[in-house]
Amino acid sequence: MSYKISLPEETMKDLWRLREYCGQPPIVQQIRRAVNEYLKNKEIEIGTSIEDLTETIAKHSIEERERNESMY
Repeated sequence: MSYKISLPEETMKDLWRLREYCGQPPIVQQIRRAVNEYLKNKEIEIGTSIEDLTETIAKHSIEERERNESMY
């Protein structure tokens, strides 16, 4: 899944100059790699995938909402 990256113009210019200076791959590729590594580390930290965690939170929210509605 791709996300649109939106940064201020001046920041993008600075990042572009840094990329050119360091000879690194495209900025978007670097950001995607960094986000991917971050998510993998978080999955290891919490012991489950982000998708499973998201589904569990969504189910809990629905159950909590239903519980609150049944009280009234």
